[in-house]
Amino acid sequence: MDALMPTILLVLVLSVIRHFPYVLTLVQRAVKIGWNNKTLPLRKARDLGCPYEYLLNIYGRNHFKRIITFLKPSLQEEDPKLYNLVLEVLDAVHFGAILVDDIADNSLLRKGEVAAHRIFGSSETINRAYLVIFNVVMKCQRERPELVPSILDCVTEIHQGQDDSLVWRRDGFAFPTEIDTALEAYRGCASLKTGALFRLVGQLITCSHELDDVMSEYGWYCQLQNDCKNVFSSEVVAAKGALAEDLINGEYTYPIIVGLFSSKSARSAITDAFSCRLEHKKLSTSALRRAVVALQSEEVRAVCLEELERVRGQNRHFAELWARQERMSLLSLAR
Repeated sequence: MDALMPTILLVLVLSVIRHFPYVLTLVQRAVKIGWNNKTLPLRKARDLGCPYEYLLNIYGRNHFKRIITFLKPSLQEEDPKLYNLVLEVLDAVHFGAILVDDIADNSLLRKGEVAAHRIFGSSETINRAYLVIFNVVMKCQRERPELVPSILDCVTEIHQGQDDSLVWRRDGFAFPTEIDTALEAYRGCASLKTGALFRLVGQLITCSHELDDVMSEYGWYCQLQNDCKNVFSSEVVAAKGALAEDLINGEYTYPIIVGLFSSKSARSAITDAFSCRLEHKKLSTSALRRAVVALQSEEVRAVCLEELERVRGQNRHFAELWARQERMSLLSLAR
């Protein structure tokens, strides 16, 4: 054995040298993210476990606990195993979708923390997201097989909605002549990629579709609030690292569609920004600034916030329960 030690040590040293550039690249990726030369804090992957655990550490487990308790207060006492399983399933589907969504959006931050894929890499993050979802599906198959169809339907609808959204990014939105028709098409997409998750909450705790309409409405409120915050609130800068990230990514949202049906100047500014992406050109700061100013104009803002207030009124109990509040204070790129 002693005679082999020099050979073993040599192999170990050569292995470290061989893989050092790769390890260095991973560390640099976790430390520095190219966004306006902004340096983000160092995160050690070994201290964070995996992308999913990292995200749970940011949000906390049992994200839907308050809503479940509100909808069915007796569930925890009557069927504690189902109660805990439902919480686990909803965390997996929700946070798994967030992990993938942040990659699609090329996000820098998630709730003010470095986005998981910026630390662990996109490949590991995507794989872990789906692995977590598959694992809870298999667990349900063993323990409560009656839940599996609802979970699979939900995950399929989320990805169908996200696929529609991504195709719009790639090919553009086929605009009808009437704004109501355009907004209806967008709401249909939102009902899939966001509403499906909230419908799943009701389906898992009732084993029925009796709460689908109620939960779909709440899902629409959450989507609309996120859309509005993206362009009307400076909070999104601290949470996501950028204002108007949807516009930068070529994402069609409620404010953007309203803007495209507004005045000629607003429509022109937003269209120019989207044209850069569709034509594979770099979006200039000046073009982005003009588009953001158009979206933050009173003609667009008033329509969006009026709809947000209307939908919030219909979902006030859920909004207060989940502490979703609108702070639409502007930090415009025009300044």
